[in-house]
Amino acid sequence: MFDKPCIKKIVVVILVLFLIPAFHVSADFYVISGSHGSGKEIKSLPYTISEPGFYFIRKNLNSGGAGIIVEADHVTIDLMGFVLTGPGAGNNHGVYMNGRSNVEIRNGTVTNFGKYGIYEQSQSSGRDHRILNIRSTLNNGGGIYLYGKSAQIENCTASENLGSGIFAGQASKVTGNTARVNEGDGIYGNGGNLIYNNVCRENVGNGIFAAAGSTVTQNTLYNNAQNGISTGDGCTVTHNTSSFNLMSGIDASSSSWAGSIVSHNTCYDNTNHGIVVGNCVQVRNNTVYYNDFDGISLKYNSFVDGNLAYDNNQSGGSFSNISSCTGCTFGTNLAP
Repeated sequence: MFDKPCIKKIVVVILVLFLIPAFHVSADFYVISGSHGSGKEIKSLPYTISEPGFYFIRKNLNSGGAGIIVEADHVTIDLMGFVLTGPGAGNNHGVYMNGRSNVEIRNGTVTNFGKYGIYEQSQSSGRDHRILNIRSTLNNGGGIYLYGKSAQIENCTASENLGSGIFAGQASKVTGNTARVNEGDGIYGNGGNLIYNNVCRENVGNGIFAAAGSTVTQNTLYNNAQNGISTGDGCTVTHNTSSFNLMSGIDASSSSWAGSIVSHNTCYDNTNHGIVVGNCVQVRNNTVYYNDFDGISLKYNSFVDGNLAYDNNQSGGSFSNISSCTGCTFGTNLAP
């Protein structure tokens, strides 16, 4: 049995536990080496972060100007499901960084700022940011813009922004996002990106633009005012579905001697071509149909094999299911 002093200690511990506020912080929040406590609450805007650590909000916050300005590396900001709302005009951002590294922003909404919802300005020194489960909407410059390198943008929604929905710097991963009704491209990858499993619809630009060396795979693109997917040199474009876009389903026509791979895509009901490619492209195992111009439009020196193309030239012009090509090698395609 416990003696009386021991019982008193147990009672004190129980009382202390009951007095601790029942405030839940996500169990996977980023831990800063050597830091103490559970983090700092952001109670009003604008707010400047000048030290590494974990920051959070517990209510919706409005600002007449800037939102959160990050002036430190190794920072996590958890919006905890709440909303940062800007003034609707001016030179301000929801979350602003310039040359920062290892900043994570997650779990909330950023809306109505005069420029960008979330913005890393420096292409040369910004790097390794993570934007997770964020809604960035109705911002005047764009949704999520990270000019730095090696970012991760995952499970976000960028909608109704006056620029592009998502801009990802070089070597960044853009996965599981929705980009819709933005005035620019749905997603813009600046080179060497992995753009995977996103939905891009009803954007004024391309659904996805991917610069040289990117992989664009398993995305769904429809009702965009330009191409579903547009790429630079040396890209791999595979297993995407692109339909009802006002230009082509996939446009890899800028590809030069670096070449690209366009394979296992489905493109239908696009106003121009199903797929259009440039020089030295492998075009394999795609299905294209009901496009107004060519099903597959070729230029020079490409390898074309295993494609199914039918009922294209819906415009009634001089187009075909698979166009002629100078210097191309044709395998077995089904193009009645």
